Amino acid sequence: MVKRKLLKAFSTLLVPFAVLLGTLFVSSETVQAKELENVITSIELLNASDTTQTTDAEGVYNIRTGNAYKLRALFDLKAYNNNLSDGDTFTLAIPAPMTVYSGTSQLTDSDSGVNIAEAKVTSNGTGAGGTAVITLKNLQEYLDKTGGDIVKDVSGNFAVAFLFSTDQTKTPIVFDSTSLSETITHTYSSKTISGTEEGYENFAKNGGTASKDAWDSPALAAIGSKSSGEYYSAWRVRVNTGGQDYGSNLVLTDTIPSDSQYAAIQYIPESVKVYDMPSMVSSTSAPIGGTLLTEGTDYTLQWNANYTNFTITFKDGSKKYFVTYNTTTPNDGSTVGNTVSLAKEDGTALTQRSNNTRTVMTASATSLYSGTIVASTAYKVKINKTDAFNLAPVAGAVYTVTAPDGSTQDITTNENGLALTTEYDPSLVGQTFKIKEKTAPTGYKLDPTEYTVKLGATGSTVNIQDDPEPGLVDIIATKKLTGRTLAEGEFTFKLYDANGNEVGETTNTAEGRVVFKGIEFKGVGTYTYTIKEVEGNLENVTYDKEAKSVTVLVTRVGGVLVAQVTSDAVTFTNEYVTTTTTTTTTTTTSTTTTTTTAATTTTEAPTTTTTSTTTEAPATTTTAATTTTAATTTAASATTTGASATTTAATTTTAATTTEAPATTTAATTTTAATTTEAPATTTAATTTEDPATTGASATTTVAKPSSSTPKTTVKSSAPAKKAGLPSTGEQAGVWISLLGLIVVTGAGFYFYRTRH
Repeated sequence: MVKRKLLKAFSTLLVPFAVLLGTLFVSSETVQAKELENVITSIELLNASDTTQTTDAEGVYNIRTGNAYKLRALFDLKAYNNNLSDGDTFTLAIPAPMTVYSGTSQLTDSDSGVNIAEAKVTSNGTGAGGTAVITLKNLQEYLDKTGGDIVKDVSGNFAVAFLFSTDQTKTPIVFDSTSLSETITHTYSSKTISGTEEGYENFAKNGGTASKDAWDSPALAAIGSKSSGEYYSAWRVRVNTGGQDYGSNLVLTDTIPSDSQYAAIQYIPESVKVYDMPSMVSSTSAPIGGTLLTEGTDYTLQWNANYTNFTITFKDGSKKYFVTYNTTTPNDGSTVGNTVSLAKEDGTALTQRSNNTRTVMTASATSLYSGTIVASTAYKVKINKTDAFNLAPVAGAVYTVTAPDGSTQDITTNENGLALTTEYDPSLVGQTFKIKEKTAPTGYKLDPTEYTVKLGATGSTVNIQDDPEPGLVDIIATKKLTGRTLAEGEFTFKLYDANGNEVGETTNTAEGRVVFKGIEFKGVGTYTYTIKEVEGNLENVTYDKEAKSVTVLVTRVGGVLVAQVTSDAVTFTNEYVTTTTTTTTTTTTSTTTTTTTAATTTTEAPTTTTTSTTTEAPATTTTAATTTTAATTTAASATTTGASATTTAATTTTAATTTEAPATTTAATTTTAATTTEAPATTTAATTTEDPATTGASATTTVAKPSSSTPKTTVKSSAPAKKAGLPSTGEQAGVWISLLGLIVVTGAGFYFYRTRH
């Protein structure tokens, strides 16, 4: 009985105790969300393209009323290492008279792809400011993907879009939320732009905005560069905005600088687009209404070997063009940039505007996609190490960082090419640190340059490129010449890369070898080259006009670049042809022809025509001479009523031909022909006397000149001319008959007279 009472009493006490323990256990596992303080380190002003804006000499931001801009807030949660939980928040208040755009965005860790925070912006109305609240989430998922056990060294950024709806004159905007590490003040002047624009724009460039979208580049893959990703920077260029006529072949040049203040990036070649934009003005920011043009038809595009420079040649320099393209981007807060210039076909550089003098324009931006979480770099020195050719990250480079007090740290780049010092004391902010390479990775040259950087509250980044030890290979071709012996150096050859850039020139050896010696390769990949023979002016030689393709494979063996030709051997074949001369001469002579009819005489002058033809043909020489003489005489004709007489003079043709050939001689042949045709005279009660027509064929001699190797041959021909006599017409018999008739008539008349009288 007593035991039962004790057990009942114990049970009564145990239940509340168990409840108390459970409550304590739950309380220990449940972490209350908290407001994070002093975590926003700076606020930047960006334009709509995410390009960082700077102040004037008085520290004033000069912007346009009614245009949208962004406030980018950078935060660092390092002070809360191992003390961050889902639901933790921090808040930024945006004061009036800014008009804030409401919206929600995700803050994403770039390595794991996990959204670890959400930024919610709420507007208070036109000109009334607003608030941005950032809330952490998915931290356990973040740890699972990164393999960590505590959340630490978290930093990132978020953006708030705003505008001024009214003009401002040096208006101070004070940011003093508890989330800021210190109070930040911006001063703004905002103007409404109206009226006409002075001068005209020749070209302009902007962009650099970090965008998030998957991309892939076979061209970059071919040279061993990073060839895919999910972040890139977008750029755009306006060309000939003023619509001036600059003739044909207007040339745009765009270059990525290799200065250490800029991140190492490359163009994504496949992203280039060119538009015809007739309606473009200086405020145009997108190719809306433009016509996409075709490369090779409307313009040509030329790249350098590692896609850090290109030129576009516009065939019609009177049109307006809009060019867009993308580059790779680190998305880590580094500065990216590139430069642009424009020139006429003759190389004359155009100024950026007609009313200024600068001929080069550089655009830059912070490579940081709004809402990106990155590793904290506060009070640290960061090194970005890349290959100078393909801009791929370089691991294993050891650098010595020397602080102002002389202390040093040795840091080594990781597989992403990054090296980070430990945190320095905040008192060193603004002071200069020295950086120098101590050990170069295998396959790279040691960089002797000493770099300097000033420590910043948000960290300090140095972008360094290392030159690789190039892989070398001899590219060899064969030269053949038929018809004669090949001489050294008489044929020239050029080597071109896949983009058409000339990379080498050489000549042949006497043995027919064509060697481009020591061609350098600085990146892993498969390279295609073209060899072309330069057409010269060697006599009797045909040139090989076919371009020959050569493929080179470059790999890394033990960290060292090794190049080898993998394509079949190529041969250039030329032919030497022996030539001789054939000459043909023809001479034609016509004599004077005179025709007399009644009282009219016409005389035609003689005509002489000489034709000479020279033909080159191999191994044969033929010389021919032909002389033709024609003489035509037409006798005078007289016509009396009832009678006609016609005479056609004789025609004589004399031809002489001599043909010379090796071991064969053909004598000339002369033919003389004379023909006289005369119509018979017919007389009715009248007498017509006609002078005879005489035609004579004169002698012709033709001599063919022999060549030096052929005996001289002379052929002479002489035929005396014969006079042609008139046939008998019976004129004398007619006289006697007439006389007899006269006597008879006279006698008869006398008889009739006597008889009548």
